[in-house]
Amino acid sequence: MFDLSNSMNLPVNKKQNLELVLFHQTDEYRQLIEEVFRFEGVSEPLVLDNNEEVVAQHARKYPNHIIMIELNNSHHVVNDIERISHLLPNNAPVIVLGKENSISVIRALKDMGYYYLFCPATKTELFDFVSEINEKNMKKELGSTTRKAKKIAVLGAKGGVGTSFIAAELSKELSGSRNSSCVVVDHNIRGGNLDIMLGMKHFKRRKLTQGMLLSNLDVDYATNMVTKLNDMLSLLSIESDSFSIEEMKEYISVLTSQLALQANFIIEDLSGSASEKLSYLTKSADVDAVVLVADQTVSSLREAALVVNTIKEKNLPIRVIVVVNHTKPEKYSTIESQEVEKYINKNIDVICPFEPKLGTYLLHRDSIYTKDIEIAQSLNRITALLLGEEEIKRSSLLKRLIKRL
Repeated sequence: MFDLSNSMNLPVNKKQNLELVLFHQTDEYRQLIEEVFRFEGVSEPLVLDNNEEVVAQHARKYPNHIIMIELNNSHHVVNDIERISHLLPNNAPVIVLGKENSISVIRALKDMGYYYLFCPATKTELFDFVSEINEKNMKKELGSTTRKAKKIAVLGAKGGVGTSFIAAELSKELSGSRNSSCVVVDHNIRGGNLDIMLGMKHFKRRKLTQGMLLSNLDVDYATNMVTKLNDMLSLLSIESDSFSIEEMKEYISVLTSQLALQANFIIEDLSGSASEKLSYLTKSADVDAVVLVADQTVSSLREAALVVNTIKEKNLPIRVIVVVNHTKPEKYSTIESQEVEKYINKNIDVICPFEPKLGTYLLHRDSIYTKDIEIAQSLNRITALLLGEEEIKRSSLLKRLIKRL
């Protein structure tokens, strides 16, 4: 049948394609936005309360909608949007409404990949703003505001301190109970046991072929190179018979940068000697935080101190969370508690106590962070610190564990 509309190149009514989800704080702006959409003849937005539980439950259900977050009751817009950013899909444009009239707020939100509309706004201003973003979204012109994943490097002071274990549990907790999409990146090109820590069966690394060029690695290719554990958690682990170790590192870096456009968190497993991984931290400009894992030995703490001092000396803008992981009973510790922080020149943030049944749990593919055991509480504390949920003080548990060092 002859298609008259195609032959005449008729314009599309963009209003009909404008879909919005509003997470509101005030009835005033809920009513205002509903009135604007009714007046303009656009389907009314989906309106939900702005609290973390509701955002976590609903935000990912509407990846093709514009998401609007009202923060008119907030006195720290940037901090508040940062606190829930891991709950928002990367591929949806997000508009933040707020009453902070500051260029620093606008710049900070733009750097994070969000649009900002200062309130109070008139009905015309509000609709024009939303319409402009909707038009860009339809034309796929939102590249300048694409949000990238937070990159967390889980760095072991030396081999055998539990780096892969902590990277796996962190990714499972973020994806399983914090509603954040995660990609775990395996930097152990040969060997490693990250698949066991993630509870994977019959795992095989994805293979890079000789003819593949770095310039050809786009988002689609990178997505095809990961192994999905579930809708929220994937693993990037590659191998090649053709490329050198240095070339493989380049491929991992490029693939990771593409995957960062699709996920909330990139969790990088940097097992092995810390001194061998330091160059990665100094060269990478987009690492947001380092979870530095050490055990209770002098050799491990010396390597940890090297990492801490290097970050300070080079003034790298990276948060460092120090984790002392007991891989054997605390009574076999070779260093006194008062000496631990002297070695690393930084306070211990989290201590993971020795868990005698850990191996059994892992063989049964259990998620340790969900269990009612002391080490699970420590893993939960690492996640809380990374999300900035609270200022973690030295709890009675932490003090008691330090005494047992």
